[in-house]
Amino acid sequence: MSMSPEEKQSVNYKSSKEDDCETTCPNCISYGVFENNKLKVPCLNCANDNNFMWQGKICYGSLGDGEIDTEEFANNMYFLRYLNRHQVFREDAMENKTTCIDEMIKGIPQEAIYIFMNLVNNHEKEVCDFCNPTPVSG
Repeated sequence: MSMSPEEKQSVNYKSSKEDDCETTCPNCISYGVFENNKLKVPCLNCANDNNFMWQGKICYGSLGDGEIDTEEFANNMYFLRYLNRHQVFREDAMENKTTCIDEMIKGIPQEAIYIFMNLVNNHEKEVCDFCNPTPVSG
């Protein structure tokens, strides 16, 4: 359940820590899921910052309409981050002598890698020569 703009303004966003479930993160304020003025599901970035754990369970974050699941997360990583920020991963790969894929999956939980790699392998025209995608068994 999302908060109305009036409710969001009335909450005291003093920290971005999981233990008090309050936040100053603009993405959490915009896209997080709140219940009784407490952050129940953070944005994707804060979920990542908390190692995809929130209130003792796996959490991939929210895009504004509730908590996303593993498949939605992998799709988001591929379409929003991998394709839109590919040059960053390519530069990191060149610097680290790895592949773009190796750099990208560093930030993806193990259970989402198979889905992510299927997207990479099914969209080969989107992949650069530095990616060298390989099938991943699930």
